[in-house]
Amino acid sequence: MGDPCLSSPDPGPCRGSCPRYYFDSSDFTCKKFTYGCCGGNRNNYRTLEDCLDKCNDGCSNGINPEQIRCIVGACTIQTCPNFPKAKCVPRCNSCFSQFIFRGRDVTSQCNTRKTI
Repeated sequence: MGDPCLSSPDPGPCRGSCPRYYFDSSDFTCKKFTYGCCGGNRNNYRTLEDCLDKCNDGCSNGINPEQIRCIVGACTIQTCPNFPKAKCVPRCNSCFSQFIFRGRDVTSQCNTRKTI
């Protein structure tokens, strides 16, 4: 069976239209795809958070976390001012993190700096 996070997204044999997420092991991110609502493989998650929980921490890329040197670690800033209930999720073997709120990546909306 192997690691489901390494599988390509598989819509399955049915012709339904179920929005799902899969883990893209080439860039270590979770992406949306349209699932046919039956069959397919296990790289198929109902929410972005489920995908990140199952695959992001697995670090399927084989990099040892101790080999990564960060000036500032992931999730050093624990809050997103515009989305106070957003969850900070570290990206696998990276200095970066993202904020997830209700299944959406809201990281780009967390910056509170105003431009003139």
